[in-house]
Amino acid sequence: MEIYNSNADLSRRAVTYNLQGLSFREFLNFENDLNLEPVILEEILRNHQDISGSIVAQIKILPEFKKYLEYGYYPFYKEGLKVYPIRLQNVVNTILENDLPAVENIEYNTVYKIKKMLMIIASLVPFSPNIAKLSAEIETNRANTVRYLDYLQKAGLTINLLSSKKGISLMNKPDKVYLDNTNLQYALSLSGVNEGNLRETFFANQIKALHHLRTSQQGDFVVNDKYTFEVGGVNKRFDQIKNIKDSFVVTDNTETGFGNRIPLWLFGLMY
Repeated sequence: MEIYNSNADLSRRAVTYNLQGLSFREFLNFENDLNLEPVILEEILRNHQDISGSIVAQIKILPEFKKYLEYGYYPFYKEGLKVYPIRLQNVVNTILENDLPAVENIEYNTVYKIKKMLMIIASLVPFSPNIAKLSAEIETNRANTVRYLDYLQKAGLTINLLSSKKGISLMNKPDKVYLDNTNLQYALSLSGVNEGNLRETFFANQIKALHHLRTSQQGDFVVNDKYTFEVGGVNKRFDQIKNIKDSFVVTDNTETGFGNRIPLWLFGLMY
């Protein structure tokens, strides 16, 4: 987080990087002794049938994908799957209780409010913030609520997406808020995970590592202000996006696709 605060000064002297967790591609290579190379987004959109066909010929992809969604994002899952959720919860607590106050110079009462906000988000993701209601729940004002949402994203705990209709501003409330990755959903959600939320979170997490991502008025996401994506289950239809140029349906529980229907797991191959 401190990198964000010093970025202007650093820009003259160094290149900064945002280190992601493991991609699905990296997880597959790690777990199965494969040597899959990254595939750029445009290649996935153009040639997804051939790409998926070559991979499913080597491995049963859907069971591997389910493993990744639950525990494959942070490499320390190798230290023990039983303790992985607890370790992940401890990492979140360390970020909020130690790292965040050190960087942002905030008091414990503020940390408590941010933790409460994160648990609200975890129980409702994807979360479309009602700032007035959220402010009342954590007992603060609108400006603080928007700022706390920004803190969570900078800390790598959430993905805050603006609508494709909005300009970028710190004081713009996000249109949707997701937990940063699906592993966090398993670790933090007290009511259990929702498959629809997992799909959208995975897609957002893998895409935002390399591309500009916003919510869409008609589909779920707009990428690079060009491609529209609707994310859903195996029977998801094109109804919402059928008249939109460069639109695609992304489906879960699917090994291979056809036309503009693309398996969700393929978007984990980009880095």
